[in-house]
Amino acid sequence: MAGELSKRQYAVLRALVERYVASATPIASDVLVRHDFPSFSSATIRNDLSALESAGLIYQPHTSAGRIPSERGYRFFVEHLLPERGLSVSERHTILHQFAQVADQVDEWLRLASTVLAAASGVAAIVSGASGEAAHLRHFELIGLDSRRVLIVAITSDASVHQQLVELEHPLGQTELRSEAARLSAAWSDRTAIEIRGRSGEDERPPSSLELVLRETLAAMLERHDRRQWEIRYHDGLANVLSQPEYYRGGDQELHRQRLQGLLAMVEHGDVVRDLLPEVAHHGTLRVLIGEDQPEELREIALVLCPYGDDRGGVGVLGVIGPIRLDYCRAITGARYVASILSTLMQEWRGTPPSANVPDTYEGENAS
Repeated sequence: MAGELSKRQYAVLRALVERYVASATPIASDVLVRHDFPSFSSATIRNDLSALESAGLIYQPHTSAGRIPSERGYRFFVEHLLPERGLSVSERHTILHQFAQVADQVDEWLRLASTVLAAASGVAAIVSGASGEAAHLRHFELIGLDSRRVLIVAITSDASVHQQLVELEHPLGQTELRSEAARLSAAWSDRTAIEIRGRSGEDERPPSSLELVLRETLAAMLERHDRRQWEIRYHDGLANVLSQPEYYRGGDQELHRQRLQGLLAMVEHGDVVRDLLPEVAHHGTLRVLIGEDQPEELREIALVLCPYGDDRGGVGVLGVIGPIRLDYCRAITGARYVASILSTLMQEWRGTPPSANVPDTYEGENAS
């Protein structure tokens, strides 16, 4: 695509995206000529718009309307045309001052991070807790409730206790259960979910049906424990998003209702978003997710997710959620800046020297 468009056409796309983000109304060629390209004729800019439309970067929502960016256009803007601006010096100082006023407690920092990021981005913000390494199995016991039903009681490396009831294929007595629990608990002690699953086939003898059930069940219990560490701890700014035209202006009221329900569920419960957080944290790179390449539940939503913290004290993720017509520059700059503050505060709190843990670059939704 880069070889098919001219520098001016890239500039036209950038101007159109910025004006549409600000106005939420389709942008006509005469608007671009009047405000951004006064030295060019309307015919020239119309030709540029036609080229951008042919490239799939913009489209007309209806006949005789101006143009608006497509999802592909937003992605191209974020990856190649993002302006070198964002939070002003005064905004940064204000945010720093706010953090200086709160108690020296991690929870207070996370709560404030969601508030200031929502204010800076103009939409909604989420902040997860900081998670350390994957949970390890410490020990487990088997308690037979009858000949087939067994209660698994497992303790993880952070002293959390987990219980799950399973039904066996063949009946076993408590003596057999105790013996197998002792053998396998010793073999799997200090193992993560991945490591427990990976030990399949290491033993000389083939695994029993009980061992297969325990392997899968314990691994699943550890995975659930790890996922819970990524719960969204704080969120703010829902009112900012609900004031956006996408959620109230004209059109299909049923569509507006669905968008509202989806947004509320995403921010307040966030199962789909939560599943994305470990990947972002472990990859260590800010990520922008737009439109069709996201899970079905996120198709109408844009996400900017950024890790904070480090491996020594745990890594968390903060982010911005809003309509696809998002001010990506402020969202990205704000997320990076607040993440850098959180990282520094947590490092100082632990008494360890700060590290360069917030990336200077970001990845689009297709990054591997």
